[in-house]
Amino acid sequence: MIFDTQSYSPNWIENFPFGPLSDDRAESLRHRFLTHSSHGSLKAREGSWRFDPGLGVDIEEESMLLLHQGFEFTFSNGQTYKLLHLAPGLVIGKIPARARPELFAADRAVEHEGDLQILRFDQDVVGLLQQPVGDSIFFVLGIQSGTTDALAARLKENAVQAEHLETLLTLEFKKRSQWLDRLPAEFHHSLTGIAIERLLDVLEPARGPFTGPWIRDDTLEARGMSMELCCAVIPALSLFRPDLVPELIQTLVSLPTSGTGGWNAVYSVDSSSDTSTAPALPTIAHHLLRLPALKASTDLQRSFLDRCRAHLEGFLPEKDALPVWPDPDRAFTPEITDPTELIQFDLAALLVLEMETCASADPGSNVLFRSERDQLTHRIWNDFWSEKRKRLLDKTVQEEWAGRVSVASLIPLLWKNPDKEKIRQLRQCLHAPEDLRDFNGIRQWQQKKDDPIPPPVRMGTQHLFLPLLSTLPAESSAVLSADWHRAVEGDPSFSDPSTAALFIRLIPYAHKINPNLERYPAWVRTLEKHRSVLLGTAAAILLLLPAGFGIYFATRPDFNHAEERLESGFAETLYTIGNLEESKAAYTRLIELSRAESRRNQYYFQRGNIHYHNGDYPAALDDYIRAIELDPDAYLYKARWNVAQAHAKLGQIQEAVEAMNEFIREYGEELPAYRARGKNAIALWQP
Repeated sequence: MIFDTQSYSPNWIENFPFGPLSDDRAESLRHRFLTHSSHGSLKAREGSWRFDPGLGVDIEEESMLLLHQGFEFTFSNGQTYKLLHLAPGLVIGKIPARARPELFAADRAVEHEGDLQILRFDQDVVGLLQQPVGDSIFFVLGIQSGTTDALAARLKENAVQAEHLETLLTLEFKKRSQWLDRLPAEFHHSLTGIAIERLLDVLEPARGPFTGPWIRDDTLEARGMSMELCCAVIPALSLFRPDLVPELIQTLVSLPTSGTGGWNAVYSVDSSSDTSTAPALPTIAHHLLRLPALKASTDLQRSFLDRCRAHLEGFLPEKDALPVWPDPDRAFTPEITDPTELIQFDLAALLVLEMETCASADPGSNVLFRSERDQLTHRIWNDFWSEKRKRLLDKTVQEEWAGRVSVASLIPLLWKNPDKEKIRQLRQCLHAPEDLRDFNGIRQWQQKKDDPIPPPVRMGTQHLFLPLLSTLPAESSAVLSADWHRAVEGDPSFSDPSTAALFIRLIPYAHKINPNLERYPAWVRTLEKHRSVLLGTAAAILLLLPAGFGIYFATRPDFNHAEERLESGFAETLYTIGNLEESKAAYTRLIELSRAESRRNQYYFQRGNIHYHNGDYPAALDDYIRAIELDPDAYLYKARWNVAQAHAKLGQIQEAVEAMNEFIREYGEELPAYRARGKNAIALWQP
């Protein structure tokens, strides 16, 4: 994917990892430096040093290839500047020969030892080794914990010859750009680079109880791994580094078992037999068992499935009972009341999902778990479905409703054969932000007005519900995905690897939905979704309307504006000279053929006067009333006066008096002479 220079995201660059080399392999991946770039320079976030490629201000950048762990500038003269983070604490690159790359520190001088530039710090040494070849300079930049000699040896080892660096850059750029081909063209590649970098950062080599690579969880008090983070990160890694998945799964299979034969929630590097921790949530099969990389190895899949089944069996309850959380605080329904007082159906809902996953992977386990699954499903729908709320609600041991919807009520949406009508009602939670939806994803529980703080949105829970994007209707999927994209944007540096994993796992759905569009009201989304049809229709209307009106008015027999003015003047002249019949005919033609709707009330009024003079009082009354109907602003006060006179001529005294009183109320103050005459008329009409 080629970006122009404006697309070079500073957010991405602030997460370019560059950690110090160390003899301690376990510490070598703990990045002490995060760097950012401006025109190809690197600056340590922690520390006062930077690497400047020395390109000069007159070099014109033409295009840029943005990769995770590296980038490539192409200049207008055809030369390139490549920079690649090859390993922790080691960067290699190629730059035009006219450049003058250098190290710089504000608080210390750069030392030179032959072709090596060195910056010494309290614990680390930063070094830059250059090798000019033809019209290019190849360089190796590194950080080494320890002595200068150790750093120099490491840098020279990676800069044996220019041909080696050229080949290495070519191969690594090709390998690391493969994930770009899997992304939709419109996807935000710079954020994807941050996310991939963040996930690669948490990978650790074998150590302690971990017989292979494992995933570090920096939120733990002791250095180690959590199963929850593994369940989030491994599916994301499978999208761009599927080769890592079998090794990570094998590490999980070989971990020590808990007292019930399953997995612990947390494993420490320093303790290979720690069984004091709570068991991991029973969601491991749901997250990992369907991964393509796992299915490719039958033996590994069988071993992993056996561990999943053993882990699941440790949670299964006695007959006619519900499972009990080993640690109530980990339930999905916290802070309603004391968790130990809740029956907590949410664990049962998770177990149904886990059993279905195992059954789909191994037909034999379908028989093993069928009765348990049916029992738990029956208990959940019959004991915890609130017909009044149309939701699944937890209960206390006193059989009282907990009163608050928890995220566990949505778990049946993931079941294979749920109750369709109840599932339809549960889906409403995903459309109503006041229930479980938040702008950042799915809440842990329903918010109440008296909550001191909003309910949390836990990343682990979001990963649990990711399969909904494939099962929900398109509109619901888009709304939910939009929430998750906003959660990702809330952490643009991906400080939480779970957020990075969520972003990566949303990539396969990027071509199906437009999460940015879901920020707007439904009517805006509807217009956008049907934009092409609406624009085409509108364009056709805009083209056809003028032509249609032109043809219509060209063929209509009515007056144009000039003809109407002439006919109106002709009718008024005939009325003035007393030619009432021809004047009436002229006003009739104006009423029938006028294009000016605002003048028709005048034509009716004038024709009514002619009828009045001719003694045709019913026709006069009809025309006066029609003129008043076409005069919403009541300008024709004479028409209202004449209505009363026409009623009087017809002997309709009561109607005449009412019409005259209405006239006096409306116009009496501004027309005092007519007010006096009106009162006299009423006195004459009434004996």
